[in-house]
Amino acid sequence: MRIVLFLCLFLIQYIRLFADPGKEDSLFSIEELNDQNGLPQNSVKFIAPDVNGFIWLATEGGLVRFDGRQCRTFNSSNLAVSGDRVSSILPGITGSSLVISIGRKKDALLVNEGKATVAPTSYKGYEYLYNRDASETYAIYSSPDGYLERGMTKEHIVALKEDACFRITKDTIRFEKLGVEQYRMIYSGLKPEKLFVLDGHLCYLSEKGLFEVFDRDKIYTARLMGALTDIPLSGSFGKAMKLYWNFAAQQVFIYFNNVCYRLKLTDEGHLHSRPVLNNFDLQEKDIVTIYQDEKNERVFLGSITKGLFISTRKKFRVLIPGGKRTSVFYAQAPFGNKGIVSGGTLFDSLFKTKKLPVFNEFNDAYSILRDHKNTYWYKNGRMLYHLNSDLTKILWVHELEDAINQLYLDEDGRLWIGGERKGLYVLETTAATPKPRLFTDAIRDASYLLRENSTTLWVGTGNGLYRMHASGRVDTIPDFNGKYIRSLLIPKTGEVWITVDGQGVFIYKNNRVITIPLDPQQYLLSAHCIVPDGQGYLWITTNKGLLQTSYRDLTAYAEGEKREIYYLYYRKEKGFNTNEFNGGCEPCALKLQNGDISLPSMDGLVYFTPAQINAELPDKKIFVDNIKVDAKEITVADAVKLPNNFHHFSMQISSPYFGDTRNLQCYYLLKSANDDHGVWLPVSNEQVIEFSSLPYGEYQLFIRKISGFGKQNITERVFSIEVMRAYYETIWFRVLVAGLIVLLIFIYFWFRTHRLRKKNLAWEARVSERTSELHEALGLMRKQAFMQQRLIAAISHDIKTPLKYLMLVTADEQQEEEEQTAVYTGLYRMFHLVDNLIQYMKSQFRNDDSRLEMVDIGLLLEEKADIFRPVAHSKGVSIVNLTSGNITALVNGQLLAVVIHNLLDNAVKYTSKGFVRMEVSRLGDSILIRLADSGIGMPLPLVEWINGQADDQVHPDERPPANNGLGLLIVMELLQLINAALQVTASEASGTTILLTISPVK
Repeated sequence: MRIVLFLCLFLIQYIRLFADPGKEDSLFSIEELNDQNGLPQNSVKFIAPDVNGFIWLATEGGLVRFDGRQCRTFNSSNLAVSGDRVSSILPGITGSSLVISIGRKKDALLVNEGKATVAPTSYKGYEYLYNRDASETYAIYSSPDGYLERGMTKEHIVALKEDACFRITKDTIRFEKLGVEQYRMIYSGLKPEKLFVLDGHLCYLSEKGLFEVFDRDKIYTARLMGALTDIPLSGSFGKAMKLYWNFAAQQVFIYFNNVCYRLKLTDEGHLHSRPVLNNFDLQEKDIVTIYQDEKNERVFLGSITKGLFISTRKKFRVLIPGGKRTSVFYAQAPFGNKGIVSGGTLFDSLFKTKKLPVFNEFNDAYSILRDHKNTYWYKNGRMLYHLNSDLTKILWVHELEDAINQLYLDEDGRLWIGGERKGLYVLETTAATPKPRLFTDAIRDASYLLRENSTTLWVGTGNGLYRMHASGRVDTIPDFNGKYIRSLLIPKTGEVWITVDGQGVFIYKNNRVITIPLDPQQYLLSAHCIVPDGQGYLWITTNKGLLQTSYRDLTAYAEGEKREIYYLYYRKEKGFNTNEFNGGCEPCALKLQNGDISLPSMDGLVYFTPAQINAELPDKKIFVDNIKVDAKEITVADAVKLPNNFHHFSMQISSPYFGDTRNLQCYYLLKSANDDHGVWLPVSNEQVIEFSSLPYGEYQLFIRKISGFGKQNITERVFSIEVMRAYYETIWFRVLVAGLIVLLIFIYFWFRTHRLRKKNLAWEARVSERTSELHEALGLMRKQAFMQQRLIAAISHDIKTPLKYLMLVTADEQQEEEEQTAVYTGLYRMFHLVDNLIQYMKSQFRNDDSRLEMVDIGLLLEEKADIFRPVAHSKGVSIVNLTSGNITALVNGQLLAVVIHNLLDNAVKYTSKGFVRMEVSRLGDSILIRLADSGIGMPLPLVEWINGQADDQVHPDERPPANNGLGLLIVMELLQLINAALQVTASEASGTTILLTISPVK
């Protein structure tokens, strides 16, 4: 009976113990990596990390390096190996992280600095594995091993180090180092598939379910501690569990009852067990190898058929109500020591939910407060409620005249009530009969309230930020006018943190507003709330997830001491139900007495313990995988030389990081040696830096990664790039070209000088000839000028003066009237003719516009007609001036008078018993003077000569045909001086018509 009772108790304990873990099926997120997203093939037989943070995978398609984002494969396509199949990954020897066996010939690869290279011929590691008879001895360096279970060899080798191993036969265990036996132990009945090495000790899982540890001097049974402490070790346990030994990673796991446990050997010789994964069927997924990243609680599982699975423990948990109740939460308040109340739902210290009936009629979830008596204050529209400590009864209710926006309880027990339209109210919660009173109407539409000290209250509103003093004075912060304040945080006096809707986070300190830099994705623009965790970090909720940053870094930025701010991003895969957090409530987050934090979201309360969250930072080195120039790979080095005519440069970089890819922030800057400035550009998602052709010169390529929080949070690599000169840019080529140019210039100037000398000689001869001609012409001109001057003087003295005197005398003498008139007229005519000649000759020495004047053309014609009327009358010719009105023009009057005088003289001279008609008219800006006579006409050659002068068809120096008179030549030359032209129409039958056109002066 006792035996039956004992068995019943045992079964109850057994079922209870192994049923519990199944409740945590949502504590892990699972990712898959296969041949569809990076792997060359889906058989992952070994997994091992290296010292640089990369994960190495052994597949049938080659050795794969996984950096958290991309896979890089090493196989026969890029290495001199005999095949692609990887048969083992072993712990590295000196100078190498890992040792890999690959290909048909078991070629050895060494992993170092993120690359796999073929081992040199001098490589001597793990000789006991390679120099053996495979038909007699089987090597064990992992478990499970399907080949081992089918093998029938007499001897087994269990790998320990590169130069040490255990040799197992039927009943003996030998320890060898450098091929020499060090000691042996007798133990019969060992099953090779149950052997493994842990912390340098050979261990064995016996058929009884016991863990045997083989020490040099003894064999002892290790006690199972930790999560499996209460498991009764028996044969059934040994058969039900599955052993996973990862020799390269030096880790051992057991899988039992759908839970995977990590085993560690303690200093006391016990085996400590800890669950690392649950509710994941390793056998269904054909898992053959496991590796755990303990720091980040991430487990890598290799499947023989399905690729790689990556399990990550969620850092957050979500509290949601049961049933059909809403999971959209806003304001929260503590309940007891660890409980939370929000939106009418109570979560107790064990996170069990309870609906609070008192909240059934409330639809406002934006503000709830617990006072010093552990009673609660709540708002709903205009109504203000006071509830008891267990939220089962309403103690007091009051209706305000205004809708209540927000509630805030300060340390002195004053309840501040933000009215929507009336202003800010205050209520003394400690009063016997509390009653709200309007404190100020200067602050309306409050959205968040927070006290800085006993005399200062900060109030954010939908339209700005205000600082209110105990006296009632209100200060407006002008930088926030018109902005919707979402929340406030005052970590210490004199420092206010503000979140502004759509604009990010700001710090108000020393009467100065500092704008906090945005994260790369600019999620901070929708920041709702800032929560300090007591660990030196700030947690910022947004519509796109949760951000963690360093409080010290941000304050250093505000003081100008730091430039780069790192934000660690968390999305829903870390344990949220949604990336959209909620805000606009007070409080905007809840920090419990034990330091735990609860954040409202659109789908539950996100709950976490900051002290238990290890920030996964991208703090590994930057590696360069390859460099390609025009698609041709070159040797990776810190100094790169590029040909001058290259077209495309690319550099593939990597940096191991298995967290959210948005937390890996890499930038690069390419600048010349003489450039002190440049623009940092983000590295592409493919982690490739590329650029096109560059001018020759020396450049520096900076690759920078923000590796986390703190002062020294920048990881940087610098590469020197030298673009070679083209042959035409080299110094020797330039010297050669310069010399050739100098030579060509010398030859050119020599030939030119020689030619010029010859030309100079010819020119000198011609110049001498021309000079003599010019001297002669100059002398002749001087003589002509002298003669002209003498002629003017002679005419003036010998002709003009006597004639003038004669006119005077004749005018006074008593003569017959007709003779007297003829003589006087002839003399008068001669006087004016001579005067015209003098004016013409003077014009040859003076050519300017100084004599321009406004001339009445009709009056001038009449004056000239009066001169010739006596002579015309004697010949029976009538002179008629048909001009009507005053027509004036800006012209040299003296020269125009000479022209008209000559034309009228000719008309009278060649006409008898007829008429001479004169008429002035205006055509646009031009003046037309028409002279028509009934005389004998003008010879046709002379007409053509005159008209040809007007059409520029005749050279002005040519004399008129069959005419030796000077009058016409004088007229033609004077026409050019007065900007006029002459047109003649003549015939013997109808006489001559002359049209004189005077163009305006410009």
